[in-house]
Amino acid sequence: MNISKSNIRLSGAKAMAAALQESQITELNISENQLTWNDSGSGYSMDGVVALGDGIKNNGALAKLIFGGDEYYDYEEEMDVTPEPAVLEVGMTKADLSNKNLGAGGAIIVGAWISHKDNGALTSLNISNNSIVSAIYIKAPREGIKVGDIIDGNPVIKEKDSDGEIRILQLDGIKALADGIKNNGALEKLLMAKNGLGTKEAGEVLGGVLGKNTVLKELDLSDNYVLKSKGGDPVGFAKGIANGVKNNGALTSLNISDNKIGQLVPESGWQRIDDDEHGDHYFVKEGEESAWEIPTEPAGVIALEGAIKNNRALVKLNMSSNSMASKEAGEALGDMLKANSVLKELDVSNNFAGCGQTDGGVQLAKGMADGLSANGALTSLDLRHNNLPKNAQAALQRACQGKTLSLVL
Repeated sequence: MNISKSNIRLSGAKAMAAALQESQITELNISENQLTWNDSGSGYSMDGVVALGDGIKNNGALAKLIFGGDEYYDYEEEMDVTPEPAVLEVGMTKADLSNKNLGAGGAIIVGAWISHKDNGALTSLNISNNSIVSAIYIKAPREGIKVGDIIDGNPVIKEKDSDGEIRILQLDGIKALADGIKNNGALEKLLMAKNGLGTKEAGEVLGGVLGKNTVLKELDLSDNYVLKSKGGDPVGFAKGIANGVKNNGALTSLNISDNKIGQLVPESGWQRIDDDEHGDHYFVKEGEESAWEIPTEPAGVIALEGAIKNNRALVKLNMSSNSMASKEAGEALGDMLKANSVLKELDVSNNFAGCGQTDGGVQLAKGMADGLSANGALTSLDLRHNNLPKNAQAALQRACQGKTLSLVL
């Protein structure tokens, strides 16, 4: 059945979902239909595509599905772009759905497919660069909505504006995709770069899946940094992933590069105390320690260090381009290397950019040196582009003496 380019939107998607529940359709093309728009085209509605997902799950005959292909405006190229539709077929072992502009709606459909149709076939899925998570504006459903409120499972990140709209973080797609992965017993390789996943909420969703998955071996979460104004939280994202990795015994390769997880944030437990008598303020921690400034830490890196140091499966880790050039991040990575006896390849290159410290690269190297001296498993370490002077490079080389370790500086 081919109903592509029919502009079916919300009502049509619901009707098609009902047909899937009741018929034996074997091939369906629903591409270029703006399935996440309401019937008037004035706003988003996920109801139709959610119904479609249920229809796909409950249809026992569907063998081929064509979807996506919706036109979008490319701001960099300053032109309208219509990507090729995505295709999924029963029996395929590899699916490349990257760069399809699938959005949350497409992710819901993919999640439905992999949890049901290809439970034993699809082993590799590339769904990179599809804006699975995004910040969108919707009409405020009621008065008094505040940042942090939850609307249909999605957090509010901006209160109502003069147009009566609020901004929410659209999580339906990542939740559905995570459910699909959780229910899939074959997927070993998952590429999810450039999908706007760098939020606390998406990290928690993915961490929940990783903590239970026993099949997935390779995961790419690179280049998912999101601005704070759009709901981004690189530290929260890293913590969520860390919780999953800590309980995972299958994953052998993780790419979490280019997510700014080295961002320094205030240490937890500190409280501001205002000194009205002197017109000043200071900070205390648990009523004991005090300081004029709140100490900071790379909490995302520390969380991952805690998860990986005792992990007995991960052999390849890419943490490049994460603004991790700091003393604290170096010490955390050094502690990880001291404890871990499985990891073979570590990439921490290009972490000086954005670190905010002129000697950040030196501090990163110092922190890692002790860990390298005690580590006997690592075979490859990439520390390029971290602004390391010759004395810091020499210290690292001394730490690697007598080891079968390829050190790239």
